[in-house]
Amino acid sequence: MQSTPQTPTRTTALLLTAIGVGIAGDLFIPGGPWRAGFVLWMAVVAIAALGLRPNRERTTLILGAAIAAAGLAWRDAEMLFQIDLLSTLCMGALVAWHGTGHRLRELTVVQSARAAVIGVVTLATGAPAALRDGAEHSATRGALARRLRALAIGIVLAIPPLTLVAGLLSESDQRFEAYIVDIHRLLTTTAIHHLLTTAFVSWLALGWLRSATRDRVSTIVPEIRSPGLPFLTVSVGLSSMVALLALYLTTQAQALFGGAEHLLATVGLTPAEYARSGFAEMIVASIIVVTTLVLAEWLLRDDETERQWFGVIGGVLVVEVAALLLSAIVRMRLYIGEFGLTGGRVLAVAIMVLVAAALGVVLTTLPRKQSARFAPRMLGVTIGWVALLNLVNPEAIVVRTNLARAAEGGTFDVAYHATLSGDAVAVLAEEAGRLPAPTCATLATALTAHWAKRVAESSGDWRSEGVSSRRARAWYAAGGWLPCREEGAAQ
Repeated sequence: MQSTPQTPTRTTALLLTAIGVGIAGDLFIPGGPWRAGFVLWMAVVAIAALGLRPNRERTTLILGAAIAAAGLAWRDAEMLFQIDLLSTLCMGALVAWHGTGHRLRELTVVQSARAAVIGVVTLATGAPAALRDGAEHSATRGALARRLRALAIGIVLAIPPLTLVAGLLSESDQRFEAYIVDIHRLLTTTAIHHLLTTAFVSWLALGWLRSATRDRVSTIVPEIRSPGLPFLTVSVGLSSMVALLALYLTTQAQALFGGAEHLLATVGLTPAEYARSGFAEMIVASIIVVTTLVLAEWLLRDDETERQWFGVIGGVLVVEVAALLLSAIVRMRLYIGEFGLTGGRVLAVAIMVLVAAALGVVLTTLPRKQSARFAPRMLGVTIGWVALLNLVNPEAIVVRTNLARAAEGGTFDVAYHATLSGDAVAVLAEEAGRLPAPTCATLATALTAHWAKRVAESSGDWRSEGVSSRRARAWYAAGGWLPCREEGAAQ
């Protein structure tokens, strides 16, 4: 694809657009949590970038970044905030990577890591490069430089006499002195703060917009090519991984299917206590194995026979990781049955779902002719995963699951549920009546106290709030009522 011409007119449009984005950033991005204000700013960024007419693929990525940011203003849970913010940054980094001349079909695991570096480098160094692009095509850049230099000298020469005269006049009239003091306060506090914020955001936006709207932008981040290793080299690590997982799965079968007596006799734990230990490590290990398999495919040289052998050993690894995930699911069922559900445990299950989806993508792309499609397909799967997390509302699942356990005689952790985010308040306000009356009354007191503290500590700035948090605040303002049953009512 031919490079987009960077004329002085286009550079001026790019610079003015970046300044507009910077002003919007100063208006919409608060110092507190990035919620509604940040989403509005991302909408401005997307509109500004689309106005500079990027190509079709980059348009999709820009819109994807704006949609990913929408979750920040929708949900209130800290877990979802981190996932949505990371998704927004990743989509923005892919835009910058795409601007270096790549296409989505060329995306690999290694290129994904490279995209993150390119995104950071683009934000830091893209602005001077954008200005240089226009200067290189400007026939009047010498005259412009002379005018800017003359203006700067004039400003420097004007400051001393203006300062002296203003000081003398201030001494002669108290009202004028009050005006000068107010102007000084404005320039040294509010105005300077807004100016610096606008300048900083404009600087970042200028470099990113350059990559978002121009093809084949040069970057200092080098390309990384596959070393083309022989299968013998790659097979050492993969074969060792196969043997290690086989040994581990054998112990898991003995522990999980040997019964409670076997666990007490061998490790001194009940099934629930055993399930509680090592769960996170199993999930991380599964992610590492899948990542190792994908990197091994990238390292392997392009030989038909060797790639067939890789497909065999890779298939064995996929089956073992699937068995590892099954073992983790069994542990999680035991764990939840004994201790209940939390947001962290929902996230752990969600990560298991994502790893299982990655296994499915590996199986469909492991053959030689399909391997290059892993990263683009995995990108689509991950986008769907993030969207699904926001749709299902993990904290609502936590509340409903634990209320059901409590209705069947299980314990209910009032202190934990009272400190959940605004995502849980609506469900509690509707279904807390399923709890025993004393527990419900205690929950109502604790939940009201938590939101009283949160309201008192907040700035009240709408830019730092989202939909769920505003609904929770409205619930608190209306009296913080929960549908608790009367003492002695039928359970």
